[in-house]
Amino acid sequence: MRYCNGDEVLQKVIKESLSPYKDFSDLLERGTPDFSVVEQLEEKVTEMHQRVELKKAIYGENADLGDDDIMKSEAEGAVFARKFV
Repeated sequence: MRYCNGDEVLQKVIKESLSPYKDFSDLLERGTPDFSVVEQLEEKVTEMHQRVELKKAIYGENADLGDDDIMKSEAEGAVFARKFV
């Protein structure tokens, strides 16, 4: 009986080509991470928090945050965020 290691199982489950890397272990060992998407996301989150804080400062703590309120907004991004979590 042959057992698969975790890398093989992950590659089968997510069906992702790791080329030029042999497997996830090889990717972790030799790959160079690209944090540009994370940095862009951090900028957007910071911007959103600043808008929320500004609205609260102007209109009070119980202000209607509109589309900035992820829990109430029907904006596509807010709906996605709720489903994702």
